[in-house]
Amino acid sequence: MDEKDCLLLKYLQKDQNLTKAAEQLFLTQPALTYRIRQIEKEFKVEIFSKSGKNIKMTPAGEHLAEYAKRILIDLRRTKEFLLNMGSELTGSLKIGVNSHFGLYNLPSILKTYMNSFPKVQLNVDTGFSTEIMDSLLDGQIDIAIVRGL
Repeated sequence: MDEKDCLLLKYLQKDQNLTKAAEQLFLTQPALTYRIRQIEKEFKVEIFSKSGKNIKMTPAGEHLAEYAKRILIDLRRTKEFLLNMGSELTGSLKIGVNSHFGLYNLPSILKTYMNSFPKVQLNVDTGFSTEIMDSLLDGQIDIAIVRGL
């Protein structure tokens, strides 16, 4: 199972929709289905159960998707660690912030940060504090700025 397979499982778990996952991976639906079958053969399990046009992940599929998420997090951290072994800080920083703070306070903080570390790619997600905390606990973001928890 490679990085693309991990992304495939992550997207399928999130949306439970073959078409959306194929679009996010820039694959055709038949190519996506073929890759799913290859993963199923490799692990000797069924990833999905079908009911008409609806699909649902099996418990084995859920377990594989969670494993794939951990692999992706570890891979990203390893890549960033190796990039940062040089003299200049590089990589990406994923920030989750509640909407109010993100709108009124974060822009000036990010401007200062970006001036100090121009080679760091910043990704900012906004939402409710509970959603942001869930993203932090799932390893989808590196930093959470929340309110009232």
